[in-house]
Amino acid sequence: MRRLISCSVRRAEEAIKVAVDLGVEAISCGADIAGMDGPLISPRHFREFILPALKRVTDLCHRLGVFFVKHTDGNVKPIEREFLVESGIDGYLAVEPRAGMDIGELKEKYGDRVALLGNVDCAYTLVYGSEEEVRRETRAVIDAAAGGGGLVVASSNSIHSGVKVENFLAMISEARRYGVYPLRRRGGREYRGRVMGARALEGFEVDEEGNVWRSYLLEVEITGRSKRWPAPLEGRGVKRGRVKLVRKCSRGWHVREGAFVSISPEELAIASAGMY
Repeated sequence: MRRLISCSVRRAEEAIKVAVDLGVEAISCGADIAGMDGPLISPRHFREFILPALKRVTDLCHRLGVFFVKHTDGNVKPIEREFLVESGIDGYLAVEPRAGMDIGELKEKYGDRVALLGNVDCAYTLVYGSEEEVRRETRAVIDAAAGGGGLVVASSNSIHSGVKVENFLAMISEARRYGVYPLRRRGGREYRGRVMGARALEGFEVDEEGNVWRSYLLEVEITGRSKRWPAPLEGRGVKRGRVKLVRKCSRGWHVREGAFVSISPEELAIASAGMY
């Protein structure tokens, strides 16, 4: 294992040197280290095998005067400090929301150490969402993580064949319109809630990658405002209680009892008729 990793790192180092000689200012590295449910290897093995190699590549980039951005899909929470801080990387690309990666939380914890790139959902929003949904999600990402710099608005993975062209263009245009510095003082318009129960509705869709998407009727307990919204919950016409929402999901853990969800004011207004 160590010999294989060392060989891979040596090859990467030679490629980086050539790229820098050609004038690049930043290096981006692929190869996922996590999936939807967590790291692909144990945290212990990540620290033993992968972290030293990652630091070696990062250190070379810094000695050569360029930035190093590491891409990975998935949930890196069990190794997030090692990955984002100890490795020395300059940027974290993807920040996949459907894997549970909250870009606002990461900004609060590590925003002074690493740039964040991505977070606009390319599994659902950019594929199935309306242009307005894309614009709303783009604004939410900017509200959560643009303060003080260090944010690149992008897809949560890639612009793959399933992404609607009009949605991709909507993301770009909204980022250029809404994300202009200096940012106006504003908070992301979201509430938070906890799933108390879920019932699958009839029918399903299968996307190009074979993922099965089902609609669920969720019973959600409103627990308060999102960290992205600094104004207090009271005075907004919202009472703590339960609402029923319809959400489309491809992963069961998104709708499991106890899972947290973000709710826009528009979505809450529609659901409030069922509040009790």
